[in-house]
Amino acid sequence: MTIQEKIERAEKLAWIVHHNQVDKRGVPYMDHITDVAYRVQELGHVFQIVAILHDTIEDTKSKKSRKRLRQTIRDEFGDVIYDAVVAISKRPDEDYFKDYLVRVADNPIALQVKLADIDANLHNTWKIEDKYTEDGGWLSVRLRDKYKLALTTLGQVIVANTSNKEEVCSV
Repeated sequence: MTIQEKIERAEKLAWIVHHNQVDKRGVPYMDHITDVAYRVQELGHVFQIVAILHDTIEDTKSKKSRKRLRQTIRDEFGDVIYDAVVAISKRPDEDYFKDYLVRVADNPIALQVKLADIDANLHNTWKIEDKYTEDGGWLSVRLRDKYKLALTTLGQVIVANTSNKEEVCSV
């Protein structure tokens, strides 16, 4: 399979999962996928494919379908892309900041895609029509705060990981 065929295959898988979804603005979710892929395309096709697939596993509803999708990704794209897609896929009942972002930061490809994802989300939260939530607060403000905290958390994990590697190397 050529690189272009791999990208097209990833787009097809993403479309199968996301074609009926819309974001919080009511925009087709595939627009977000395309946006994130565009933001990382200069890093290479591996990053672009991971960006295209970055929400497919967590947005696949049934456990059986998720398992089949994971196997398809591994078989068609190889372990490097598979590992990055799994790293960037939030698991049910997983703490976003303590578990998920730490795992994302450990995979260099997933990390770059996640940073592009957060950037896209921050950009688009400014476009959300403010809605007051039931528990008190504006949806757009809460989302922006979440993404800003995610960037801070990723930065802290990266610094901690770098410090730990330097300590190991100096021993």
